[in-house]
Amino acid sequence: MRAAVSILMPNRNAFPFLQEAVNGIINQRFTNWHLHVIDDASSDESIQYLSSIHHPSIQITFLKEQVGPETIINTYLPAIETEYFAITDADDVWHPDKLMLQIKYLEENQDHLFCGTAYCTINENGFITKRQTLLSDWQTIKQNAKHHAQFLAGTIVYRKKAAALANPFFPTNKLEGYGDMLLINTLLQSYPCSNLPQPLYAYRILASSRSRQNLTPKKLSIYSLIVNNQFLNFKEDASKTKDQFHFQSAFYHLYWCLPGLAYTSAKQGLKTRFSILNFFRFLYILFNIGLLKTKQSFNKTHYSTLFAHS
Repeated sequence: MRAAVSILMPNRNAFPFLQEAVNGIINQRFTNWHLHVIDDASSDESIQYLSSIHHPSIQITFLKEQVGPETIINTYLPAIETEYFAITDADDVWHPDKLMLQIKYLEENQDHLFCGTAYCTINENGFITKRQTLLSDWQTIKQNAKHHAQFLAGTIVYRKKAAALANPFFPTNKLEGYGDMLLINTLLQSYPCSNLPQPLYAYRILASSRSRQNLTPKKLSIYSLIVNNQFLNFKEDASKTKDQFHFQSAFYHLYWCLPGLAYTSAKQGLKTRFSILNFFRFLYILFNIGLLKTKQSFNKTHYSTLFAHS
């Protein structure tokens, strides 16, 4: 393959996992890649580790002041000259076949703008907590995107032209941490895209991660708001505190998912319908807005085992 891929990796105090993330790219079987790590004024040992890297395909940039990952991506993405690019987190890990399989797919499907993959979530120790398979057919993805996110941003390989379709790529005037959800949902409505069925990405979920705090209880309801255009003026709504936004999104999601609890019509009077289905939907929403807690069960399988045998 003659295609080349540029990879942007913003880093902010991810030292305990940074070497795993970098090695995951170094170990790619597709070798025509260039990694640009941008350190966002880290205060941990990231600087020492990154300063020790001497690899012809890795470039390191150190920022003196923290600017945030969205600003980093928007700043450095226009300089990319390769046909493909990817954006990854500094605490996640790539399967060795990730780029090889995705570039092969995109080369064979020239109409596709980007390609994601299935993935597994891992804890801080690298043990798998969930395996997530995503839809692959574009039309099916578009239909289901109204209800659930259909791509994990870190898994995606984009064609270069995707960067020109959104300016800025990650809108910084949106609620912090959710610009990628809005971007992907917007792109997939007009441009073919797909997910590979293989789990080629280990997505690390940490309590300290900015966009992953309360990921399970909160993100689905926020996604519903984004997709359904409930916040028309994001600049204004971005000024809300996160607690206010989460409360408002949870309230909307509860209403949106439980129409069976509302009255059927004015002619029929104030009648309510409460089926078994709605009961389980109600419980589901309670879990998603954090009113009920579940214990997370951890698989005893380390991601490296899955990556070695998939």
